[in-house]
Amino acid sequence: MKSLLLSLAFGVGVVAAAERQETVPARFLGEWNADLKQCGTDRHDSRFKLEADQIHFHESGGPLRAVVTQGELELALLIEMSGEGETWLACKRFRLSADHARLIDVTDDSEFVRYRCPRSSK
Repeated sequence: MKSLLLSLAFGVGVVAAAERQETVPARFLGEWNADLKQCGTDRHDSRFKLEADQIHFHESGGPLRAVVTQGELELALLIEMSGEGETWLACKRFRLSADHARLIDVTDDSEFVRYRCPRSSK
């Protein structure tokens, strides 16, 4: 099961360098939003908050069932999502910028950029 998760998270060629984590490393934690003006609000649907053991999106979220990193900047999550009365599993992949200011969602081989919200936002 572990090797299957690693293969899904990072692809077959890089499995050896991936590491399973107990929780999300601190460098990835916090609120992220495509529009920094909307930090601390629920008004922008790109907003999500990543905690050590769960994730909260605009209208869904849930506990993390697996956390895998590759190096210092790549993260894959297996999430037990729920929202609007439904529950499902989701696998998300992220890449953190070198300055830790941007978290890029690379789940679908496209790049959706979110910016780290100031710590004072909710």
